[in-house]
Amino acid sequence: MLAPWLRRENGAAEPGPTERIEALLAFALSAEGADPAPLAADVMARRRAEADRLLTEHAFRLLHNRVEEIRGTATAEALRGLRAPPGFVTLVLAVLVGLGVAAGAVLLAHRLGYL
Repeated sequence: MLAPWLRRENGAAEPGPTERIEALLAFALSAEGADPAPLAADVMARRRAEADRLLTEHAFRLLHNRVEEIRGTATAEALRGLRAPPGFVTLVLAVLVGLGVAAGAVLLAHRLGYL
């Protein structure tokens, strides 16, 4: 036998898991609040609406946090796949090699009479 506050207004025989959680939260909100008649139909309807709002906000926060977690994991995996950038010594050596090649080209052009 279902408690009267657990029954839905539409007369459904058994509430589903979501409706049961909503009804239990509405009952807890009603018991926690200072309602004069916590199990009255109008009070329970207000508390069910409040419970629905609270559960929706909680689900949205949970979804948002999970998306951020997945995004962070994907970013970490993408960064792990990249190779390390060249170090300072490698860059200095590359510049020196480039300057040497340029100087050699200028010297060759000068000896061949192009400069």
